[in-house]
Amino acid sequence: MADDQQDRGPGRPKKPPEERRTKSLGVSLSPKEKRELEERAEAHGLSQSEYMRRRAFGRHIQPKTDQKTRAELRRIGNNLNQVARRANRGELAEVRAKAKAVLSALREALSELKQKG
Repeated sequence: MADDQQDRGPGRPKKPPEERRTKSLGVSLSPKEKRELEERAEAHGLSQSEYMRRRAFGRHIQPKTDQKTRAELRRIGNNLNQVARRANRGELAEVRAKAKAVLSALREALSELKQKG
């Protein structure tokens, strides 16, 4: 093990002082606003503080549903690649049904993406 890792100890390396979050900001919200903040943060898979920081500083916020959709599209893409490989080996008759199923799933996932805007 390297000497610098032994000296540091377990855990994550410490941030430089200028990057540490040592200042806090109190914000008053109505009960309705608080619920909305909680719901929005949860929908994006973030803590309320992280959600507010990202919104305040114009950083990207990706909803959990987009993450799920992307994962599903990756799975569909992998299936499609398998179908293409088999087709290139001349096994089209064996994979016709699977190809139709994969294309149907892909169309459905793309339709969901379009509806989400």
